[in-house]
Amino acid sequence: MGGEKDRKPLGDWDAIHAAKGSLKVSANRRANTITVSFESPSAEGSANIVKYFLDEGKNRLQEEALDRATKNKKFIEEQIGKTVDALNRDRLYSLLGQEVEWEMMARNREQFGFRMIDSPRIPDTKSKPGRGSAALMATLFAGLAFSIYFCARDRRKRTGDDGDSATLPMDGR
Repeated sequence: MGGEKDRKPLGDWDAIHAAKGSLKVSANRRANTITVSFESPSAEGSANIVKYFLDEGKNRLQEEALDRATKNKKFIEEQIGKTVDALNRDRLYSLLGQEVEWEMMARNREQFGFRMIDSPRIPDTKSKPGRGSAALMATLFAGLAFSIYFCARDRRKRTGDDGDSATLPMDGR
């Protein structure tokens, strides 16, 4: 339509919109689990994409926790420097110890954020196309098409081959 030469390169949002229909996330509150699946033409590609989503989720949680712990540590250290009361200083040191523990946990990437029960794996069965439903739809469509064809052929025989309508007497004989 004339805008062919002004086309922008594909970006992150284009990939997000393209993947939106293929990514399925379901939560099981009773088992406290989340299931992530992705449908694509390639089984290996689907497993890799799920792995990338999980890795990115862990990285994001780790970065946010490290940032939060660093800011909290800095604030607590400033407060320790300003505090003269020994009781408050002890409380601040215990808070600082908690923040140091939290930062250490966040740095240990394997133990932070969430625990993966099953690693992403290649599916053993195809999810699409649904061959049974496609065969049923093709059969129904073919039956409908043949019905229309035979009705039209029968009507053409009753009206005559030339397409003109036949004149019937008024008394119905």
